[in-house]
Amino acid sequence: GVSMAQTTKQTQLMPPPPMPHINRRWRRTSFSGLTENAVHYDKVQPPEKVTPKTKVVLADFPRGPEPGSLVHEVFEEMDFCDGDSAHLKAIIESKLGLWGVDTCWADTLVEAMQDLMGVALPTSGEPMALGQLTRSDRIDEMNFTLPVGRGPQALTMHGLADVLRAHGHVPDGYPEQVRAIETDGARGYLTGFLDLVFRWKGRWYIVDYKTNHLGDTREDYGQSAIIHSMAEHHYYLQYHFYTVALHRYLTQKLREYDYERCFGGVMYLYVRGMGSGDSGVYFDRPCLEMVEALSALLDGGAG
Repeated sequence: GVSMAQTTKQTQLMPPPPMPHINRRWRRTSFSGLTENAVHYDKVQPPEKVTPKTKVVLADFPRGPEPGSLVHEVFEEMDFCDGDSAHLKAIIESKLGLWGVDTCWADTLVEAMQDLMGVALPTSGEPMALGQLTRSDRIDEMNFTLPVGRGPQALTMHGLADVLRAHGHVPDGYPEQVRAIETDGARGYLTGFLDLVFRWKGRWYIVDYKTNHLGDTREDYGQSAIIHSMAEHHYYLQYHFYTVALHRYLTQKLREYDYERCFGGVMYLYVRGMGSGDSGVYFDRPCLEMVEALSALLDGGAG
């Protein structure tokens, strides 16, 4: 998720002018709050439907926020390197009741999560798998707070659209989707959390787990389907904020930190569709110019 606290101080000696319209929404907002007025453009075309082939393990797994939260908590608590299915099943069974998902899903989830640990993931170098990550290489559910509009300029969707168009690896038409979101200028704080931050071969990566249902087969999670979903839900915008947040954190924490050398990229894992080839996985490594431009935009010219 990506929250906003608004404070205004005015010292007036003259009678005050008429009150401007204040959009109360901007006091605190999550990332979904930032994009809630989005209109869905048709510029990013939905993918062509493919003839059904291999049905994925989680094709029929319940949909909605509760099953999604369950999967996130399993990722958070499981040891990726531990191949013991009994340990994993115990974690999963404790979560099923908590989130109101039928216990009959325990074995299917064990199978799916163990499969996920072996999927080859793109990086800035050689591919790797989650199953190679030790606890010491992971930060789960990392909170962040980004100050917004500290300088003279509030954050606007027009500004975001311009930065994405100039520097972002986004589909044609996506900056226009962002520009069309109706908001007043935002000031305050943008808060959220990163599902997983990990270190691999000297570089830092961000992972976001998605349980979106795009279809029942592996082919429904190809790159065209993923790109459409990333645009529809504004995950493109989301991960650019995430990247700025981690970049600022690492700049403060690591003496030898350098973006080009130390930041590896962002992975969005559509867990229902991950498997052979590049199905179910989106990867990007924003360029440094993008991160610096977005960081400056968030600051609002604070200097």
